[in-house]
Amino acid sequence: PQSLAKSAEGLGKFPEGTYGPQPWPGYSSRIHCGWQGMGAGLWCGRYVTPDYVPTILACGDHDNDSVVKDGTPAFLRALEKLDTNHVYLPMDDLGHSISVGYDQRLGVDRYQLVNDFFDRYLKVKDKLPPVVLIATPRDGATDVDPATTIRVQFAPVIDEKTIVGGRGIVITNVGENREVPGSWKVSHGGTMFSFVPAQPLAKGQQYEVSVTGEVKDKAGTALTAVRKVRFTTAR
Repeated sequence: PQSLAKSAEGLGKFPEGTYGPQPWPGYSSRIHCGWQGMGAGLWCGRYVTPDYVPTILACGDHDNDSVVKDGTPAFLRALEKLDTNHVYLPMDDLGHSISVGYDQRLGVDRYQLVNDFFDRYLKVKDKLPPVVLIATPRDGATDVDPATTIRVQFAPVIDEKTIVGGRGIVITNVGENREVPGSWKVSHGGTMFSFVPAQPLAKGQQYEVSVTGEVKDKAGTALTAVRKVRFTTAR
């Protein structure tokens, strides 16, 4: 608070005088999730804690250089260091903007992604099914580096046993009609699953990532909007 108050010198005083500590820290607060980015708070990564609420960190590629090259990477490192539940949403065709439009690079409708994300954390009583937010590589991607990591990110937090120890996500070499063996790494507070193949992906092959109805969240609710993503590796 002292450093923030100092930075606000010359801007006047709060109506009721100097404010005190945030009265609702952590998950048991009145804040359940957030969307943030492209502001002075990017340089306040020290305030990220292990119980940081689920957050979308967004940044337009055409915002100013200090935000794109300095502030956003620094804040992202703070989120990743504590393995918080967060979604990183770089926006290739936007500047200082909210998340709208279709993202060609990620293959997602940004507006839909934000709504799906917030609904899963604000409408808990509705028991909405988990949803895929981002899959990498995107559907239809070509000339993909065989060393690229296959990632699928969900909302809300997933019961990892349904993927790590189950068949919630199946990776297939389409041309050879065989399943790709490997293991899964869980991160982002239990929302992102990264595939580690037992052998490197082959060059010039089409692969399919099938996200099945066996995926369940921590409340036991199954995914209903199953997803199939196909991409082709570079030769």
